[in-house]
Amino acid sequence: MNDSIVTVSEKRISQVVAAISSTIAAILLIGAVVNLYLVTKASTRLWLIGVYMTGFALSLTLLTNARRPEIFAATAAYTAVLVVFISGNLGSK
Repeated sequence: MNDSIVTVSEKRISQVVAAISSTIAAILLIGAVVNLYLVTKASTRLWLIGVYMTGFALSLTLLTNARRPEIFAATAAYTAVLVVFISGNLGSK
């Protein structure tokens, strides 16, 4: 049995975390817009905004070292973009 320890550089770990957080951010942005476009029922759209907003705030909390006011401001801006999307003509079928 080989009991070797593998070391990974801090730079490599930082790159992997940055890639993961960028992927999650893209999924939350693109996924939310596509999902809100495809759903036509207003109550479901509002529920989805809540789900995406919670996922966005959670991802900021877990994947960044942002402070609470920064997370609140970013989440508010993200939610505002989603609300504007569904209230405009882009989101209506």
